[in-house]
Amino acid sequence: MLTTDELDGMRTTSALALPATCAVTRPSGDHTLDTATGLLEDPAPLAVWSGACRVRSLNTQGRDGEVGALHETMGRYVVTLPHDADGIEVDDFLAVVTGTDDELVGRPLRVVDVGWSEWRIDRRLVVEDLQQPRVVA
Repeated sequence: MLTTDELDGMRTTSALALPATCAVTRPSGDHTLDTATGLLEDPAPLAVWSGACRVRSLNTQGRDGEVGALHETMGRYVVTLPHDADGIEVDDFLAVVTGTDDELVGRPLRVVDVGWSEWRIDRRLVVEDLQQPRVVA
């Protein structure tokens, strides 16, 4: 059995290895019609969580899927967050805000799995990237 000090040490070590900053959002409602332009607009997303993170490739090949009428290959990644990152759900969106890999910054990634563990040293998410061009804010 781990002592509280050992668990705190493991959490601190994990947190020190998170070089990027991520933001997790959730769609907040249905599309609305802009009567002036005739275009559908998405409501502002709900901010769920933000803080330190690390994104690394999941050691598997991408997964093929259908998105609308298009055939897409979805790359999968594991995102590590601090142990106290709560409230994140499947189908939330994660974006790297700052990091060491400029190609990841601004890329919308969809959460497909939220990992849980007894010791809760860190929180791990599996995310998918539809490999669309990245969004630069």
